[in-house]
Amino acid sequence: MLVSNVRPTRGAIILVNNRGAGAFASSGFSLLRDKSLTEAPQSYLFAFLKSSFGRTQLKRRCRGSMYPAVTFNDLLDVWVPKPPQNVLKAVHNAVSRGVSLQAQFFQLIEEQALVLEGYLKQFGHPPSPLDGDLTKANWTEILKGDMNSAERCDAEFFRHEYQAFDAQLESAVSTFVLDDYYDLSPGRGLGNGDDTIPFVKQAVLTNAGVNWSAVSYEQGALKSDGNVRPGDILVACTAHEIYYVGRKVDFVREVPEEIAGTNSAVADLMVIRPRPEKPESLHGSFVAAFLRAPSGLHQVQRCIRGLRGGHVYKNDLSKYVRVPLPKQSWLDAFEDRAAAFESVRA
Repeated sequence: MLVSNVRPTRGAIILVNNRGAGAFASSGFSLLRDKSLTEAPQSYLFAFLKSSFGRTQLKRRCRGSMYPAVTFNDLLDVWVPKPPQNVLKAVHNAVSRGVSLQAQFFQLIEEQALVLEGYLKQFGHPPSPLDGDLTKANWTEILKGDMNSAERCDAEFFRHEYQAFDAQLESAVSTFVLDDYYDLSPGRGLGNGDDTIPFVKQAVLTNAGVNWSAVSYEQGALKSDGNVRPGDILVACTAHEIYYVGRKVDFVREVPEEIAGTNSAVADLMVIRPRPEKPESLHGSFVAAFLRAPSGLHQVQRCIRGLRGGHVYKNDLSKYVRVPLPKQSWLDAFEDRAAAFESVRA
C-alpha cells in the first residue's frame, strides 16, 4: 500500500495490484507492506487511513504549512482500532469489490483508448509546442495581416504544421471548430461571503470522469453562472509548466445532487458548455476524449500564451481547435463505452 506523505488529508492512498506491481514510487510516498496480520489486514488498514479517523491523525502530525507533509515514522505512529471480525470481514469484502471494479474499469478504458487511437490514426496530429528539430531553424512565412487577425505575434503559434493539419482534417471529414457548438468561459472563483461553497478545482479531473469526492469546500459567495453543469467539458487551462496545460479534460455526465447549482469552478478551469444548436448526436464524451488525444491536445497547446507559466484563453480555443465528426454509429458506440467505464469507476 502506498500512502502519500504530502497533504495526507486528501486521502491519496492506493492498494497495489498486479497492474502496479514492479513500478517505482517517488519519495513522496510511504510504502506499507502486508505482514499478514489477521487483526489488521491491508484492506482494513486501507479503508481506515482513508476515513476521517485516519486522516485527522495524519493531519495532526503534518509538518509545514504551504507544503504540509508527514514522514514515514509519523505514519507508523497512527493508532488503528481493532474491530470485531464481522466488521473486518465487511470492510474486506467492500474493498475487494472496489479493487475488482477498478480492474474492470482499466480494461474498459484501455479498450476505449484503442478505439479512439484507431480512428484518429488516419489524421495524425499537429506537433507539440514542446517538440521540434533543434538542429535547424523552423520558420514559416506569414503576412502582417495574419498576426493582426490572430492578435498575437509568437512565432510558435504560426508554425505551418498547424495550418497544414487544420486543412487536412477539414478536407478529410466533416469537422467543426469549438465556437460552432460550444460557449467557452473560464471558472470565476468565489466572491466575498460566509457561505460554504463546493469549489471545483483541477484536482477533480482524472481524464476518466470527474472525481466528485475531491471537490473542495471553501468560504465565499457563489457568483452568477459560475457553476459546473451536466454536459459541460472541463479543461485544465492554466499550469506552472506549459506541458501540463490541457492535459486534463473531463466530460461532466452528471453533478451530485447535493452540489448541483451551488458549486463554483476555479479560474484555472475552462468550462466548455454546449449551445442549443449543438447536435444531440454529438456526444460530449467524444469531444472530451479528442481534446485529450494528441490530435486535440496539441491544438489546445498551440494556443498557449506565456512561457514559464502557460494559459489558454477562450477566444483562441473557440477559433483554432478543430474537431472531426465521425459517423453516427461510431459516435453512439463510443458514447456507450464511455458511459460504461464511467459507471464502473463511479
